[in-house]
Amino acid sequence: MNKDKLKNIIPILLLLFFSLKQIIVNYSTINQYHMYSKLNHTLTFGIVFLLVFFIIFFCQYKIKQYAAITFIGIMIVVSSFITKDLATVVFYLFVLALKNIDYKKIVKTICFSQITGVSLILMLFNLGLIDERISTRLGIVRRSYGFGHPAFLSTFYLMIVMELFYLYENKIKYYHIIIVVILAEIIDRTTDGRTNMYCLFLFLFLFVIRKSFRKILDLKTIMYVTNYIFLFLALLCSVYLAAKFNPYNILEAKLNSILSNRLYLSNYFWNNYGPSLFGQPLKFISTLEGSLTGQSVLILDNFYLNLVIKFGLVMTGLFVGFVLKLLKLLYLREETTLLIIVFVFLVYSLISPIIINLELNFIFFAGVFIFQKQYNPKNEQFN
Repeated sequence: MNKDKLKNIIPILLLLFFSLKQIIVNYSTINQYHMYSKLNHTLTFGIVFLLVFFIIFFCQYKIKQYAAITFIGIMIVVSSFITKDLATVVFYLFVLALKNIDYKKIVKTICFSQITGVSLILMLFNLGLIDERISTRLGIVRRSYGFGHPAFLSTFYLMIVMELFYLYENKIKYYHIIIVVILAEIIDRTTDGRTNMYCLFLFLFLFVIRKSFRKILDLKTIMYVTNYIFLFLALLCSVYLAAKFNPYNILEAKLNSILSNRLYLSNYFWNNYGPSLFGQPLKFISTLEGSLTGQSVLILDNFYLNLVIKFGLVMTGLFVGFVLKLLKLLYLREETTLLIIVFVFLVYSLISPIIINLELNFIFFAGVFIFQKQYNPKNEQFN
């Protein structure tokens, strides 16, 4: 096999393996066993090593690009070292390694890993090889079916639907949308993943508008402007509510209850840690860990606050700059569906940090084009 074929096959195989590993180990109840956690860390470091090796010996960058790559890389590594979180490092390395891969092939790879991972977890659960977590919320029983949290199944369903709609957007019929809604209702009946369902219906609503009125409505421009404004509003509002939350205010207390105590926890992390420059490690107690140990759940379910508090102001600036470039790129390419999906991710990020989880995130791999390609409006291609 020649070097050119290896350049296309190796990063896709690494992406598939890493994504599938993350889904099985981090999202099923198998992660309650410490031996699997240790194996997970070992595999992650192995993949990081392989990615670095591949980038050095297979990826060909121009001299001018190395300065930007090195500068951004140093900032990410410093933040990762301080926060003790490899997520951003792994994501950045994959972006660099996938420079020559078609974006839709990347999306198909992540989608395949998600479908495979979800199927394996459900199979292991039905065979009685892994447990499930049953909880209640507002009197509703929530089942996890082998996942570490009841909401995880609907989370993957949301991601898979958006991926398939993007990949086959010109073939999607209205009856496909009806089927998606019916399946969503079935999943929601027993898992009560309301956040995922709200985001799914938001996506479907915007997708239908685009499909029905594309000739008379410039949704591309509307979504570009909406994303641009929403990014800054979401960041500012998240910080303001975390810093100023008052549990004795009736309105704020009610909002906190609707958001499942997220405002209180945001205020806790803000007061006990506060913003940082290069990041800091945070002490989390997940829902699964809390159910096993009897401790109170301690999580920061807001991506924007994770940026400011956990990853630091430097990473926050890099992220905002990245999203703005991405929005401009998608606008120039007339990628309306991707602009819709970016908006869904930005909305979702108000109540979940999943945007940094590579195995759940495909939209920001469009950053591959930002760092490695140059847009040519004359032929609608990248040179």
